Parts: sequence; C-alpha cells; structure tokens
Amino acid sequence: FLDIPSSCNNMTVRHQSTTKAHHGLDRKFKPWRKGKSASKHNSSTGKSSNGSGSGGGGNSSLKNRLRGQRRLLAKLLTGDNDGKDDGGGSKKEEAIAAVRAKISELEQEIERYERKEREKKICSKYHQVKFIERQKLTRLEKSIQKQLQHLEEQAANKNNSSNNVKKEHGEISKKISQLQIQLQAIAMDQLYIAFYPPDMKYMALFTNGTERIIDDERGQKRRRGVWNRIRDGLLMELRDNLK
Repeated sequence: FLDIPSSCNNMTVRHQSTTKAHHGLDRKFKPWRKGKSASKHNSSTGKSSNGSGSGGGGNSSLKNRLRGQRRLLAKLLTGDNDGKDDGGGSKKEEAIAAVRAKISELEQEIERYERKEREKKICSKYHQVKFIERQKLTRLEKSIQKQLQHLEEQAANKNNSSNNVKKEHGEISKKISQLQIQLQAIAMDQLYIAFYPPDMKYMALFTNGTERIIDDERGQKRRRGVWNRIRDGLLMELRDNLK
C-alpha cells in the first residue's frame, strides 16, 4: 500500500466538511430531525422548552418554608439559654421575634397565593358564560338603539297640532322613555359583568336566549351582595385614582 501524506488526509476531511455544510447535511441530520422532537432534544441537553431551568417555588414551597420556620420557633421556645448571660437571652428573644415575623409574612403570602389561584380558577370556569352574556347585551343594546332612533324620527315628524297627532306623539314619547329605561338597565348589566367580584361564583343574568333569570328570595340576597361588592370596589378604585 502507498503511504498517503497526512496533509492529504487533512485536505480530504476539509473537503468533506465543506461539502456537508454546503448541502445542508449538518442541519438535515441533527438529532431532532431523526424522529425526535425539539422538546426531547432540549430535555436531553438539560434545557427546557421555555428556556428556563427548574421551576420556581409555588404554594408547596411556601408551605415547606412555613413548616421550617414553625419548627425553628418551637425549637427556640423549648430550648434553654444553655448557660448564656442576659445578652444571650436578649439575642434569643430577638431571634424568636424575627422567626415570628417571618411566619406571619409567609402566612400572608400563602393566603395571597391561594386567593389568586382561586380567582384564576373561577375566572376560567365562568369565562364563556360571561362572554355569551356580554354578546347578548350588545345585541339587545343595538336593537333598542335602532328602535329608539326610529321613534325619535317619528316624534320629530309629528308637527301637526291636531288631537290625534298629539295622542300619537304622547304614545311615542312613552315608548321612548321605556326604551331609555331598558338601555339604562343594559348599561348596569354590562357593569355587573365587567366588575363582577373575581372570587365569587358567577350568577348569570339570562337563562334561555334573552330571557332573564327571576331570582327567589335567596337569589335576590346573593345578587344584592354582589352589587355591594361591585360598588365598594368601584369606590375604592375611584379613591385610589384621586390620590
């Protein structure tokens, strides 16, 4: 056999690599193009699909930290001074106060987290119901506005002073006032849906089509409570904006 110089071997390797790069073979034969998804490739390389590593702490992490602080507090309370002087005792009291403050902080964080998760769950559950009722109110509002516009045009055309015309004008004015009251009710319903308390189960406005729900005594009491929450929330928001 002939001895091939090493320089020739290097030239052959360089030629193969450039040819492979030129034809895109390095991209074609990547691991995730051989029946493997990009997510599996990322997981095998230690990367998650969203570019982040291990997830942050949630409610379980907060509860674990709370249990740790409570165990530490119990240990501090049951232990003695171990022969320490007054200065050591004061340090122990400071440590106990710090642990209690941390426990209170963690309890508040857990309460906020659980309230947020509960609101998120309720919002997701009743999202479609609220959307459908908003659509119904929008269609009702457009229909009543058309009727109102038509009646206002009729009232403007009744300029004759005869008794019959006056009577018709009075009837038209009565219908106009009724439609305006309906528009005000629709505006309140839209406010009801938009500012419904996020931590309460949604009380629907309609049953079938545009037929309104008639509340019993218990339902009326619940709906009054909802309106009180909405009013208080709007007043609080208004006060915050005025500061």
